[in-house]
Amino acid sequence: MTSAPNRMNSSLDALFRTSDQLYDDLLLPDETLKIRAEAREFATTVLAPRAAELNSAEESKAAFPRDILDAMAAAGLYTIPFASDVGGRGLQYPMLAAATLVEIKIKQLEREGKKLSEADKKELKESIRATYERQTDPRYAAARLWVDAIIDPAQTREALIWALEAAALNPEIHQFKTGVLQT
Repeated sequence: MTSAPNRMNSSLDALFRTSDQLYDDLLLPDETLKIRAEAREFATTVLAPRAAELNSAEESKAAFPRDILDAMAAAGLYTIPFASDVGGRGLQYPMLAAATLVEIKIKQLEREGKKLSEADKKELKESIRATYERQTDPRYAAARLWVDAIIDPAQTREALIWALEAAALNPEIHQFKTGVLQT
């Protein structure tokens, strides 16, 4: 008697076979490839051995894998998205998100039957990166009144205290009704 194929294993095998051959590999800077390798190493050495245990554990505060979060901190994985002046890695730009957008756009263009040269891909990457970089600048959001203020990162604690104190002034919170949202 033969057993049914394990879909989970075959799906994971397919993922491992293709994960190093994504379009964005051509477009990503070395620092991003290094971070990908670090994250994979962490997943392989720390998460994979405990995956079954974590997946079957009952969700509770006591069962929360705090040791894994501590290991992530020790590996420097929490510092990835932050500027170096606030203790982060100070990456060149938010390329991971931009690379995702590039890959989506390339796939879209290919579905439309368009062939892109390496120069076209590079130009597309640069255009999306520049737009992403411009639109993730806090001043971009402030100019559109999407944020109340731009604060120095060193002032975050004081701003949070101020906000929590303001929220505590009205302990009675009425039901929030959004009404009709049209987009």
